[in-house]
Parts: sequence; C-alpha cells; structure tokens
Amino acid sequence: MIGDSIQIAPAMPKSGHMANSHAKVVAAALVAELGGLEIDPAPMLTNTCYSFVDDKRAMHVTSVHEYVAAEKTFKTVAGSGGLSSAPNEVEAAYAFGWRDRSGPTRWRERDHAASVQPRHTGANPR
Repeated sequence: MIGDSIQIAPAMPKSGHMANSHAKVVAAALVAELGGLEIDPAPMLTNTCYSFVDDKRAMHVTSVHEYVAAEKTFKTVAGSGGLSSAPNEVEAAYAFGWRDRSGPTRWRERDHAASVQPRHTGANPR
C-alpha cells in the first residue's frame, strides 16, 4: 500500500494530486533500485487542490512537503503554501487550466457543466 492512503504524514492533505506525487516518488525509487542507482534520500512533494464553490467560482490551496529522514515522515515546508483569499472566476479559469494539463485522463467542461456541484478538481475527480 502506497500513497496518502497510509497517511504517514498526519498534516499532509488528502488529495488526488498528493496521491499522484506519492506514486511518482515510489516509481522513482523503484527505477533507481532496479537500475542500481541511489534512491533519492530527500524527495519533495507538491500539492495543488482546486475546489469549485459553484459553477463559476473556485478556490485553491497549495503546499510543498519535504521528507524528514530523522522522523521518517513528510513535513510541510515552512512558508511554501498558498490559499485563495476568496472564491472567484479567475481561480475557476486556473482550475480548468490545471485540469487540462494534469495528465492523460482529462474530464471535459461539458462533464462539469452537466453535474455542477462544489467538488474537488484534483488529478482525476471521477
């Protein structure tokens, strides 16, 4: 079992983006191990989470997490995060842009319009 499902870092957000970041760290470690290379002893994780509050406005939260070997956990990098001051249409445009660049499984705006409700728009919301 990997990813944020095991919750090794209690302050780490639960999001699709975090789970995707965890998978990338595991994949990099496996490739290094199989290739006889050193595994990165201090991986970094990023998080971006957009949430729609209605069909036109969204908010975001971001953070960066570093592995602290002495504590065998990830901790938030001080001063690394960000949070929208209020929901707005610009954030919604950013959310759609982030979604469109977030990977091979992309959901369409018409899917969003057909079921508009406040929800997380992480890496794969369906």
